[in-house]
Amino acid sequence: MWKTLACLVGAMIGTASLLGWIDPSLPPAERVTKDQIDRLARVAVMDDVVVHRGLWQEIEVVPVSQVAADEPLLSAGAPTEDCHFQIDRHGRVHPTGAWLTQEAGTAYPHTVRIQVCRAGAGVLSAAQRLCINAVVNAIQERLNQPERLPVRLAGLAIRP
Repeated sequence: MWKTLACLVGAMIGTASLLGWIDPSLPPAERVTKDQIDRLARVAVMDDVVVHRGLWQEIEVVPVSQVAADEPLLSAGAPTEDCHFQIDRHGRVHPTGAWLTQEAGTAYPHTVRIQVCRAGAGVLSAAQRLCINAVVNAIQERLNQPERLPVRLAGLAIRP
């Protein structure tokens, strides 16, 4: 029994270390620079994704509650309905399975949806604002269409 317990503990520690090493996101305590935000946005939008150009007609940025946004944003987590990207309160972007598989949402079939952690009364931080711009620019670049997609901010105020 003790050998089995020791093997289990060793496997759990090894797996946690491996997942910590593989995770590309930065620790929450670190401030994210504009260059890091741009790089993370390009990787999130363009990495190993075959984009269906004709499917997307607009981009919508929507707030998400603080409780939902504080949960870890792992690719192995529960799927977020009708959301293609999530931006945490530190200004880091995470693509969801819907973007990676190019699935259109049921309620918004031609809209790329970006969820942003709501800080205060829907006000965005400077890092979040930079991240939204970086993700939108990366999407526009990836789609490579003559006209840019319209962008809607749903219920968000932008802090100057």
